[in-house]
Amino acid sequence: MPYLCDEGEGLTRIVFIVTGLEVGGAEAMLVKLLSHLDRSRFEPIVVAMRSGGSLGREIEALGVPLVELGLSGVWSAPRAVLQLARLAKELRPKIIQGWMYHGNLGALVMHRALKRNAKLVWSVRVTADSRAFEKRLTRVIVSLGARYSERPSHIIYNSSRSADQHAKIGYRGEGNVVIPNGFDTDLFKPSRLARETVRERLGIPSQAQVIGIVGRFHPIKDHTTFVEAAALVIKELPDSHFLFIGRGLEKSNSEITSLIKQLELKDRCHLLGNQQNLHELYPAMDVHVSSSVSEGFPNVLGEAMSCGIPCVATDVGDSALVIGDTGEIVAKSSPVDLGRAIVNMLGGDEDLRRGKSERARNRVVERFSLGSVVSEYEAIFDRALSVERSRVDDGEAKEPTLVGERKN
Repeated sequence: MPYLCDEGEGLTRIVFIVTGLEVGGAEAMLVKLLSHLDRSRFEPIVVAMRSGGSLGREIEALGVPLVELGLSGVWSAPRAVLQLARLAKELRPKIIQGWMYHGNLGALVMHRALKRNAKLVWSVRVTADSRAFEKRLTRVIVSLGARYSERPSHIIYNSSRSADQHAKIGYRGEGNVVIPNGFDTDLFKPSRLARETVRERLGIPSQAQVIGIVGRFHPIKDHTTFVEAAALVIKELPDSHFLFIGRGLEKSNSEITSLIKQLELKDRCHLLGNQQNLHELYPAMDVHVSSSVSEGFPNVLGEAMSCGIPCVATDVGDSALVIGDTGEIVAKSSPVDLGRAIVNMLGGDEDLRRGKSERARNRVVERFSLGSVVSEYEAIFDRALSVERSRVDDGEAKEPTLVGERKN
């Protein structure tokens, strides 16, 4: 198999160990990192603890070898240890990069199998307050992560709040850094054609106000608050329509459809389920909303803003850092505050709305472009190997920000 080949001459082999490759923000960021990683210096291989997931096909399409272990449940743990130990000896990576809690634990197992003759790096993609919504096994793994957190040379957090919270629950390490999610601003961009095409397909009038939410159906995303806010918005803006995009947000979801029916919103809510073409769907919106009760660094905010769509978000994770002064931040679990903010965002004349759109996109282009974020990861990999950071075409690559240094 291709992943068993010898390491390319002059290349640094990195094994990324990820929980699974279903569509999600953390998984999508891994794909984006792999798509822009300097392949003249780094040789990536991905090991997925679980099998399946559409993002696995995208990784293979990038020419990155993928190994799927097919694990499921706690009873798979002994087999996982044996498989990871075997892979460690076959692959002989120079860097082992864990991705999310389960992936970090798997990376630790592989690191031990190599008798620590590789550099270990972890990545934490959520805030610690999300533990209340996690399964018991995940909570145990989080605790194990705290116990062994001095082992990685670096722990990469995608939000300052996540780094601060994990420090309070025992995650240690002097090499911890914050690297935000990055966004492909060439793919996610304003599009009048996409706006008109999507609205026509969904039967939404071109002049209607469209408010969208993107994220899987899960208590942490708090879709209930969004629906209740929608009922308030439609009283002020009766021509509004609402897009629900994400895994589990289909018409077959009786929990969400019952609430929509109860609040008499049925004709104004469009449940689209999981979608791959988000770059075409965001431009159809006038405002994007994140009603989550916990987040790290929300991908959906940066994607929407890159498309020129201003956002309203709850004050969780680094949402306020992403939005800056281009949108609205409200308290979580408050339909009244959320609804009022949405109405405020949609108010004003056309020039004012256009200005909000331009500021939103410019903020992402200037602060969260994918190229600069990938350069930060590459700098961490070089630093882990004690290799002097190489130069990029337009100057020295941006150095990662130590925990506590990143500002609004």
